[in-house]
Amino acid sequence: MKPAISRDSGALSALGSDRPPSARASWVWAMLWAMLVMYGSLIPFDIDFSALSASSGLGVLAIAPVRTTFADAATNILVYLPLGLALALSGWAMRLPRGLSIVLAASVGAILSVAAEAIQSAISIRVAAQSDVYFNVAGTMIGALIAPTLVRLASRAMAWVRDGLARRPAAALVAGLTIGLLVFHLAPFDIMTDGGSVQNGIERARWDLVAARPAMAGHSPWLPLATNLGAAAWFAVFGYIAVIAGLEASKERQSALFRAIQHGWVLAIAIEVSQLFMRSHVFDIAPLCLRCLGVVFGAWTAILLTGMMDRVWWHGRPKFLLPTWGLAAFACGHAGIVLLGSLDGLPPLAWTIDSMLTCRLPFESLWRLPLEHAIVNIMTTTTHFLVIAVGSIIMLRRAGRAAPVWFVLSAVVAVAIAAEALTACAATRIPDPTDPLLALAAAVLACRIYPRLV
Repeated sequence: MKPAISRDSGALSALGSDRPPSARASWVWAMLWAMLVMYGSLIPFDIDFSALSASSGLGVLAIAPVRTTFADAATNILVYLPLGLALALSGWAMRLPRGLSIVLAASVGAILSVAAEAIQSAISIRVAAQSDVYFNVAGTMIGALIAPTLVRLASRAMAWVRDGLARRPAAALVAGLTIGLLVFHLAPFDIMTDGGSVQNGIERARWDLVAARPAMAGHSPWLPLATNLGAAAWFAVFGYIAVIAGLEASKERQSALFRAIQHGWVLAIAIEVSQLFMRSHVFDIAPLCLRCLGVVFGAWTAILLTGMMDRVWWHGRPKFLLPTWGLAAFACGHAGIVLLGSLDGLPPLAWTIDSMLTCRLPFESLWRLPLEHAIVNIMTTTTHFLVIAVGSIIMLRRAGRAAPVWFVLSAVVAVAIAAEALTACAATRIPDPTDPLLALAAAVLACRIYPRLV
């Protein structure tokens, strides 16, 4: 008989924990998301308050029927879906009937959406559309409807991950790395289906191994190399842990080595070939070779290190599964990529107060991007800072000290602020407070989730 999930589940505590509910925490998450939704709806905040006060119904009657696109509809649904989820969990924690929780969530979503669209009618570059209200309310209701199912799935997934990490940690890490590498390198999954686009993707492919790769506009010419080396390092970690997983399964050392290299090469080739059929990606033979070499290097390193000690000594010991020096190098490498990405390859400007005050609003840069590209940017940035945060937590624990939250938050945010300081000195870049906020969110997530997994 499967254990029942407690009806009293708070927003964050319900995801992967059987602790008592917290209605207060659920409402806090709902309010924070509602504030974030309003913030994103009103960017860039050039509101004409005189026009808003002069309009009938304070802008509500100015919400007009406007044709929408599939991308806009999907965006409106996805943005309000977490709000419905948080509101439903709040009602669930307060022991409200499920139907009443859904009605409450839909009502709050409708009020919030109408208020946002009414204010948008006074922003010159925004369009107040009735369809946005409909899809926003639909997203809120969908989030409220799937809340119980999502909580149960999340709780079971967390339990499965903890069980896998306890029984065969290396195999669980290999499975997680496989999924993560596929998602990271293929997002936003904009697959080309027509023949002309596929032919264009093949023509854009870079088959020459030694030809110069063009640098991205507004970035350092060294950034593509650093990014490819970072990807190769992830595949080296994959090869290293895959060998450990093979040895955990009592395979011979030679068999574990060849299986790890085989799996890593298949994964690298599958990712790069799939990019032939993606609009946002370009097939490149050079990163493929680097990733394959990374797999070989990681697998060989695992064989070398485990061969120096008895199996009983390293088996099941995280300190030898992932050496501290390797973890520190990996975290520092990601910090280096973040800092290098802040440079534009041009002579720096003088650092003045005006250069620091000239910056974008938080999340304004993401708002100006299509949804799929904004998600990829968030995922890429968050991954870098998650690695730095988790690395800091593990190294502090191995030093025999508890990982204070303030230290981890300070270390991660310091890297983000240093990157923005370098951006302020760049000739063609403008500081953006979005990355420090994402860094803070990644550090908080690492401090909350990592201790529960281990």
